[in-house]
Amino acid sequence: MCLIDPTTDTGARNERHLCVLYSKNNKTGFEIIHGVLDMIMLKFGVKDYSIRISQHPTYFESRQVEVFLKD
Repeated sequence: MCLIDPTTDTGARNERHLCVLYSKNNKTGFEIIHGVLDMIMLKFGVKDYSIRISQHPTYFESRQVEVFLKD
């Protein structure tokens, strides 16, 4: 997604979003989703990243994370 950003030289910035959903009865499946994330990062050659619990109102509380790439 291309967003207007007056703080950049071009006046715009690219932002990528990814959502993975796992649903099976009463299980969170966090380990499955984390495994999918690890595979995606491996395929894109990302070696250093971290995750942090997020609280976006669109998703269930404490059932979501944000992914941050380390410099």
